Amino acid sequence: MPEFIAGIDKNIPWHVSRFHPDYKFTGLEATPASTLRRAAEIGRSAGLNYIYLGNISGEGEDTLCHSCKKLIIKREGFSILELNMKGNECSFCNAVTPGVFE
Repeated sequence: MPEFIAGIDKNIPWHVSRFHPDYKFTGLEATPASTLRRAAEIGRSAGLNYIYLGNISGEGEDTLCHSCKKLIIKREGFSILELNMKGNECSFCNAVTPGVFE
């Protein structure tokens, strides 16, 4: 899947979400966090710039600059805790990040 996405555009965000038992699926095991981390590694090796892990609290939520790899958006849940951008540019190296950030 990540190779297919990268073949279209390496800047397409890839969200890999963890299954967690809920409602009628309480007898099933949650996806191990290590599985999502491995998926993120595969996505990075395929060339994807923006990979996010879902349903793992405090992990895989932030955005790093695709050029200098510094933290440009620090998130916790749906809240932005830190924003290191000027418009759509990285505050550190001025690389343009696709998206609308205002």
